[in-house]
Amino acid sequence: GTPEAVEPGRQRQALVALVNTLDAETLALPESVASLIPPRPPGLPRDRETFRGSTGVTFARLAPAAASTALTLEVLFDHRRAARLERAGGLGFATVVDAVLDATWYAAASTALERQTRMITLDALLRLAFHDAADDAVRAIALDSVLRLQDSLAQRRSADTTTRAHYRLAAHRIERALDDPSTVEALPMVAPPPGSPIGQG
Repeated sequence: GTPEAVEPGRQRQALVALVNTLDAETLALPESVASLIPPRPPGLPRDRETFRGSTGVTFARLAPAAASTALTLEVLFDHRRAARLERAGGLGFATVVDAVLDATWYAAASTALERQTRMITLDALLRLAFHDAADDAVRAIALDSVLRLQDSLAQRRSADTTTRAHYRLAAHRIERALDDPSTVEALPMVAPPPGSPIGQG
């Protein structure tokens, strides 16, 4: 038969479910699990089944959360799916972006994990805003969200050094991308280990 669009109510339920995976409590690796993962022994190189991190031989506790966040945003910010949403006349891609930003940049954040989720979100939006193959309407929504975030960052103040530095790094990334879109290609990419088949080299 003829394909039918999923009705808006179910689309919203799916959106809420996906956005909830960005919540810090969902993303956090339990201490009972993290404490069981030792540093990699000297001479044992990283392989395809290793989470990438920036802590050297010590297990990067935020790496699984980063991978999970990236997978969620890969679904929500896929430029082809976004274009279909825009054309379907239902939920609309702007609703998706707003939901993600409300759960990240416009929600309270005080932990390293929450700051990480915010930065991965910003990077994903910047990549979409400057994606040559993306639909113009989709790019416009992504760019508008980035510019709104830029305005918000300009108003934010914090006495906390870590928070202030977080805001400034985000503002710097936005400014660089607007001045030179080619810098977006150099933004960090997060990818999970590839999964099955395990142990195949």
